[in-house]
Amino acid sequence: MAYSNPPYRKNKKGEAFVSINRRPYMLGTYGTPESLALYKARILEWGASGRSPMFGRTVTDITLAEIMLGYREHLLKEVAQKGPTSEANRALNLFKHIPKVYRSFTVNEFKLDQLRAVRHAMIDRKLSRKTINGEIRRILRMFTWATTENYCTVEACATLFQISTLKPGEFGVKELPEIGCVSPKIVLETIKYCSPVVADMVLLQMKTGCRSGELLNLRPMDINCNGEFWVADLKNHKTKWRGKKRFLAFDVSCQKILKKYLNREPAAYLFQPCESEEQRRALKHRKTPQNSGNSPGYSKRVREGRTALRQPGDRFTSQAYGKAIRYACERAFPTPSDVSPAEAKRWRESHHWTPHQLRHNAATLMKQEFGSEASTALLGHSKLDTTSIYAENTKKMAIDAARKFSTLDVQVIDSSDFSSK
Repeated sequence: MAYSNPPYRKNKKGEAFVSINRRPYMLGTYGTPESLALYKARILEWGASGRSPMFGRTVTDITLAEIMLGYREHLLKEVAQKGPTSEANRALNLFKHIPKVYRSFTVNEFKLDQLRAVRHAMIDRKLSRKTINGEIRRILRMFTWATTENYCTVEACATLFQISTLKPGEFGVKELPEIGCVSPKIVLETIKYCSPVVADMVLLQMKTGCRSGELLNLRPMDINCNGEFWVADLKNHKTKWRGKKRFLAFDVSCQKILKKYLNREPAAYLFQPCESEEQRRALKHRKTPQNSGNSPGYSKRVREGRTALRQPGDRFTSQAYGKAIRYACERAFPTPSDVSPAEAKRWRESHHWTPHQLRHNAATLMKQEFGSEASTALLGHSKLDTTSIYAENTKKMAIDAARKFSTLDVQVIDSSDFSSK
């Protein structure tokens, strides 16, 4: 989108000025080289701020609500990761956690006492310790950004960093249960109740230990099918904004699964909800005779001229993937009806699982057999910034890790060996 710069103007006294965000900036005598140079400097400064509506404001009149909005706009522009789990979307939580009474404060008025009050408000809402610490760190990152943009003084920002991290048991704060591994037998029993597409996704994640988002973003154009191990150079992944590279290596068993989906358009996603829904409907046993009831695809909603509330798309989201697993768990391991609520909760915790636990399985098994370095390479973790210089080394490490992992006894079967129940 093309933007026009504020014009170089003259007032009644013959002085040059420019108005940015309805604030006049005096430039000196109209028409002089000095005033023209100062005009260009002001325009450059305004452009460097991202044409921010807060440009030119002082720290004494910028409110916390404006900082919150500006920080989210910054994340939407600068952070590559998008979607409901992105940092830009999670920044909306700030409006939920910071009370309205503080949003009219200037950034310098929001001090350590106010930040502690925000934290105690989250404690009163029974949020977990991990969630509270994460939201406090997000607020501190927002103030750090505000300081770099001259919207907050260094002293005010440094004061907020004096807040301590919540320790286990402090203020009686709730602890989340640790995410552990899941039994392969439970996984294989669960995917019998999944569509073949979702089953293939689970099997690939078991064999590669990748993140759910990395799996769901796979496209034919990302996969190099030459060599013993196929390698996917992921263009969009969690740590892309840090300048890191991420590779997935697929052994023979993974290649057998991927071959079913490589006949798509190069830029199309491999795993698509619309295809999964077609498979689910095809495998669903119709009890009503075909000459009675609704014909396939002609429900009451369609007869009335209405469409489905949500049509299956061409790409799975992490939430849809997790929901499909949750539904399959409920069908494979229904909660007993004759137990107490506490026993029912323990039953679900021991029999229901999430896709992220498959990553824990791969990490644990790899670390036990080949050490932390191989596990780090398989999962794509790194403490060093990855640049293009290290791209080939990262790729080689991913292939070596996948080769080691393929030698382990990971229980994987082909989804074509069974049909949905």
